[in-house]
Amino acid sequence: MPAAPIPSNESERLAALRSCEILDSPPETGFDDLTVLASRLADAPIALVSLVDGTRQWFKSSVGCDLRSTPREQAVCGYAILEPGALVIPDLAADPRTADNPLVTGEPRLRAYTGIPLRLNDGLVVGTLCAIDLRARGFSDAQIDDLMSLARQATAQLELRRALHGCRVASEAAEEAGRARSAFLANMSHEIRTPMTAILGFAEMLGNESSVQGSRDASESVRAIRRNAEHLLHLMNDVLDMSKLGEGKLLIRETSADIAELLDDVRLFAESRARAAGLGFRIELTTQTPGAIRTDPGRLRQVLFNLLGNALKFTHEGSITLRCWFDSMTEQIVFEIEDTGIGMDVPTLQRVRAFEAFTQGDGSSARRHGGTGLGLHISHSLAQLLGGSIEIESAPGRGSTFFVSVATGEIEGGAMLLDGRFAGRSKPEGAAPPDPTDSSPLRGRRILVADDNPDNRRLLTHHLGRAGAETEVAGNGREAVERVRADDYGFDLVLTDLQMPELDGYGAARALRSLGFAGPIIAVTANDLGSDRRASLEAGCDSYLTKPIDARQLVQTCLESLRNSRTAGADAA
Repeated sequence: MPAAPIPSNESERLAALRSCEILDSPPETGFDDLTVLASRLADAPIALVSLVDGTRQWFKSSVGCDLRSTPREQAVCGYAILEPGALVIPDLAADPRTADNPLVTGEPRLRAYTGIPLRLNDGLVVGTLCAIDLRARGFSDAQIDDLMSLARQATAQLELRRALHGCRVASEAAEEAGRARSAFLANMSHEIRTPMTAILGFAEMLGNESSVQGSRDASESVRAIRRNAEHLLHLMNDVLDMSKLGEGKLLIRETSADIAELLDDVRLFAESRARAAGLGFRIELTTQTPGAIRTDPGRLRQVLFNLLGNALKFTHEGSITLRCWFDSMTEQIVFEIEDTGIGMDVPTLQRVRAFEAFTQGDGSSARRHGGTGLGLHISHSLAQLLGGSIEIESAPGRGSTFFVSVATGEIEGGAMLLDGRFAGRSKPEGAAPPDPTDSSPLRGRRILVADDNPDNRRLLTHHLGRAGAETEVAGNGREAVERVRADDYGFDLVLTDLQMPELDGYGAARALRSLGFAGPIIAVTANDLGSDRRASLEAGCDSYLTKPIDARQLVQTCLESLRNSRTAGADAA
């Protein structure tokens, strides 16, 4: 028995059939209705939706036939898929192509056949809609037209399945690309933050030593190291924020925000920088302002720091003023940042007001002042997430004014801030925050530091040692677990990096908890991603620190974790 020739585009045809994701699928009413109609309209006892695979013809739907498939070499439909239109064979037993076919010479002894190719939109034929009789006969033009109409309906259903498959593939590709991008950014964050921890930490150590020794040149060099390292870290944070914004994953953590404390932080950030640039800086309250609001203080601080940084960058003489007031009509707090800088002409102002990423005022400005064009875009997005906006006024040579509004949420109780100049409520003018390492608050505490980077181990043990702690180190998670297991006296606290060889920080935390270690475990990582924070807490960590590590924050987090651990133990008792 001669088998039907293989189409010249067989590989593309089979790929199109697979893209419909229909082979070996369960029965469906939409196809079954078509075969029932085909049988009636053609006045034939058998009707099939037949899909021709590489080795078989498989019946998606059938009337009058108990078979689900036959070998491809027995498929009359193999000839039909080669035709531009309907294939009609009045007597299969008399046609040389099918006379020896086992389905013709044996049961069910097929005789008359008409098949309509199921041709997809790209011209590839994946099967047929066919009507078959057990007696030799012809099919009328009307019957063939009816079968062609039904075949178009079957093809439409196949195209729908194909489109859904394409959407799923595209979605999976997009998700994979998103995962790849997230993994890349996480890895880049880790690779940048890990050495940055050492750069900033040891620069701080050198700065302290240089100050003691009175070496002006050394102190200036150390400040240059810190300044440039902090700039790189700021760029890294902008890139991560842009990624989170693009994926809709930049979250707002609403909590109580003390306005006086926020303004103190702003003053400490801007005052010394303005003084170094020969500029004046002041903060004014122009109305009575709530003492506390509900917002994300960290993100609000980020917006204000960014806009003040821009004001300092583009102001060469004069002053910068931050005004703060409460708008009772909109229930928003407004921060007005006014500078006496270079200002912007109308076309430049229009570009900046678009708040597009990677856009700056003009190319020459970018060359003179640097920057990526990300900061303002991120700040505007954050202001919107905080229930407000950013507005801009500017004129060439007269400076610029940025208005940042944020929703207050439910205004917290407590004293209002009165209008007037704000000189600082909680800290003396120009004073640095208190340093908890001065009084050795961790004296008598045994802390295990697990990190595969020797520079970071040295830095962490230095900060903890200055705070009075006794420290031991481990180079990976497995070593940390063994140190805890073998220690007779017990560690009070474990600091563990999350990315380590042999056993990472997540696995180490789970293993320590399974051993019964009840002390605090603090995750220390270079990945500033919310998923890492959640995963570390789920693994058994109590807290989370992001590199580069600030010495004060490190000691404070250790103190709070130990205090909470004691409280939990007391409650359990």
